[in-house]
Amino acid sequence: MKLLLGWQLAALQLLAGDLYLLPDSFLAAVGERLLVRVQDGRNFPHSEREPVLADSAIYTTKAAYNLLSPQHELNALILQGNLKDRGTAVLAVESKDHRNFAKALVVVEAPDQNSMRQLGTALEFVPDSNPLLGDNSFHLLHRRMPLSGCVFELLAVSGSAVSGKTNVEGKGTVRITKPGRYLLRALHEDLSTSLTFEVR
Repeated sequence: MKLLLGWQLAALQLLAGDLYLLPDSFLAAVGERLLVRVQDGRNFPHSEREPVLADSAIYTTKAAYNLLSPQHELNALILQGNLKDRGTAVLAVESKDHRNFAKALVVVEAPDQNSMRQLGTALEFVPDSNPLLGDNSFHLLHRRMPLSGCVFELLAVSGSAVSGKTNVEGKGTVRITKPGRYLLRALHEDLSTSLTFEVR
């Protein structure tokens, strides 16, 4: 996909706050207790302010359950939850004003198709497969419908960033050549969404 720079990046940078999730690890074992930092701000992977959440959950192929025991630290929340099922766990949070949504993909022993699960938030990235496996295409949905022509941005922990735009089917593709942790984010109207994942 053609990379878009200039005004599109500038438009993304006007976003007041970006909610995103940063698990301590994107690869875990069944039964492991996972710590997840809920971050807010533009300075990935550091948080600029502490978010106020309406909801948080872990979704697996077998069940959905709440993240537990919120703790506070400087500019961030820490949520904890047990990873109960083998496969890909989809972590999700929603801001109190219901305008900001964040997802993260954690592989519990082995990846599965749960990474493609649609949660139905107002704005949502849905991967076409697990990014851990090297496929870096996704669909961006607005109220469960494909959103075309929306600018998105991919950031790496290393500081590099690229942007693109979804096609008429709401599909976007990013080229990732190096392993690491990544943040995918987009803004539409007064909504924002993000997806964090690791490529190995």
